[in-house]
Amino acid sequence: MAAAIAHHKAGRLDHAETGLARLLAARPDFLAALNLRAIIALQRGHTEQAVEQFARLAERQPDALGPALNLGAALRTAGRPDAAAAAYRRALARHPRTAALHAGLGACLREQGALDAAETSLREAVRLDPRNAETRYQLGLVLASSGRQAEARTSLRRALRLQPDHAEARAVLGGRHGADAAESAVASAKSRPHGRPGPARAPSGQSEEDQSGAGLGNALVQQGRLEEAVAAYRESLARTPGSAQVENNLGSALVELDRVSEACECFRRAIQLNPGFELARNNLGKAEANLGDFAAAAHAFERTLERHPGSVEAWCNLAAVRERASDLDGARAAAVEALARDSGNLLARLVQARCDRRDGAMTTALKRLREIDLTAASRRDRAFVARETGMVQDRLGDSAAAFAAFTQANRLSAEEARGRRIDRDSYARELAVLRRRFTADWLAGWTEDAPATAPAPVFLVGFPRSGTTLLGRLLDAHPDVRVLEERATFAAVLERLNTHPLGYPDCLATLQPAEIVELRRLYHAAAAAYLPDLKSDQLLVDKMPFNLVEAGLIRRLFPTARFLLTLRHPADACLSSFMQDFRPNRAMINFDSLAGTVGVYDQVMGLWRHFENVLSPDVHRVRYEDVVADVEAEARRLFDFLDLPWHAGVLDPAARVRASAEVRAPSYHQVAEPIYTRAVARWRRYEQHFAGLLPTLAPYVAAFGYDDEQG
Repeated sequence: MAAAIAHHKAGRLDHAETGLARLLAARPDFLAALNLRAIIALQRGHTEQAVEQFARLAERQPDALGPALNLGAALRTAGRPDAAAAAYRRALARHPRTAALHAGLGACLREQGALDAAETSLREAVRLDPRNAETRYQLGLVLASSGRQAEARTSLRRALRLQPDHAEARAVLGGRHGADAAESAVASAKSRPHGRPGPARAPSGQSEEDQSGAGLGNALVQQGRLEEAVAAYRESLARTPGSAQVENNLGSALVELDRVSEACECFRRAIQLNPGFELARNNLGKAEANLGDFAAAAHAFERTLERHPGSVEAWCNLAAVRERASDLDGARAAAVEALARDSGNLLARLVQARCDRRDGAMTTALKRLREIDLTAASRRDRAFVARETGMVQDRLGDSAAAFAAFTQANRLSAEEARGRRIDRDSYARELAVLRRRFTADWLAGWTEDAPATAPAPVFLVGFPRSGTTLLGRLLDAHPDVRVLEERATFAAVLERLNTHPLGYPDCLATLQPAEIVELRRLYHAAAAAYLPDLKSDQLLVDKMPFNLVEAGLIRRLFPTARFLLTLRHPADACLSSFMQDFRPNRAMINFDSLAGTVGVYDQVMGLWRHFENVLSPDVHRVRYEDVVADVEAEARRLFDFLDLPWHAGVLDPAARVRASAEVRAPSYHQVAEPIYTRAVARWRRYEQHFAGLLPTLAPYVAAFGYDDEQG
């Protein structure tokens, strides 16, 4: 055994394994040898084998600290923070004063996004072992992620005073290169009990020096510098290819940048490199769900469960994606499986409550939501529960409780790291620039247009929650139409224009026909990537609500483009947007308050009315209230405008949704229902909250024909 330990310390893993094999052939129950064999398996990247071996050791020695620590560390390395946290909690029941267990649990909770609970665990670890640099470092990461930068820097400086060569702390604090132990470490040296061997810090096949680019990427993510993090991860992979962990981290950064298709490729490469990488499989499933491909997402989670049938996270994710796909029975079944393994799991209970609400069992849903334990929940999870509570309270008619719940949910969402990184005023500044630039005189000086070589797309626009999704599903039920569901088709176009010497929008005036043709090509390439099977005789409808602020750009690229503008009573549109769970971006970050939502409505719809005056677009207005009152009449008017023949199948757009199960909008659960009128004039029940805001909306109420109507 002494010889095997010596070989291991010297990095001669083959020699160590040979000695251990001889020893275990004679003494199969030699626990120290079994422990070191599992450590070497982990170092070689055989994570599931290591997890299995550490689990057996922990089962055989339920009161021993070493196996419990190493099991938790191995599960973290395997990308299973939920299982690792459970292992640390079991060990803490026997060893409540062990700093390393509190530190391990805190690191897992940080990876799960439960920052408040992570801070509690790490502070207890610091109290028990105040001279552990690694714990101070982990606490610094949690504080940084919570937006408490001054406290984070203090904790990181303390880590460096305790361990001056702690490269990870130095990387986060100063932005310099360093391997990030939060992602690559399995257990710090001080977490190894009684001097027994513990898992090594660098993953198999990759030294800490090799990880410098990846470590910088992790540090940059912590600082919110995502574009730089992506570049650092790519640099690391170029220098040392084949790291599943770095591919996974790159994919996670790309998701935060809304480059989800690229992220999926990273997660797939990570899985190819390490088929047992549960975290990458779950990340792939969540990314595919983000893209609206619920069948692929469910498949990813099911594949995870084939390898890890006890994975609570995979069962929860499967339950969530089945609910998104309106497979309520399947969602409930998956939630039950998750709860059988973790009876208090928040996401599983939340999915059950959503299914109850969608089945009309509001009282049951509310009771289930109130029973959820939020003690250790992350901000995001607390926001999910608060928003679902608001939706149920709204359906029960308790407007005061519903508004309070939505206010809480929006506050929690805005406090997340993504929300804190967004400049709240940047969108308003951008719209103000567009409004000043687009004048009749400026348009008169534009260079000539490029001749059209193909029919222009139709652009379905409107303020969010004004009926764009309902109208999109109605159109998509027509065999001669394909609706592109909320994709960033102009991203590459705007990126190209922003590199123009004159910048956007000024460069629109001087574009030459060849440049316009190239920009059209970029647009069509983006659309084709999402609709590769679009037929030449089908009408492309690009549905992106906020594209109404790009009407000037659309006019430049597609002078004959037609617009479908969805309208809804301005107060109802603002209230519904305030209630909705939108992923924060430069516009929707302001939806965290009703006043902020009304402000964005004024900026966006004010710009649209300005465009109508100076561009005279070919536009067909569709009011949400008119559609829900008489869908056939509005559908016939719509198809006349688009020169399409009548098709009776459009009268039940929800049936097509139920069949396709692909709705990317946050209102997916409503679109899957038959058309209903309960949301018409809903704002009246919340009228007290519009005090002081109605004068801002009054011009739009009049312009869109709502001033003489009830509600």
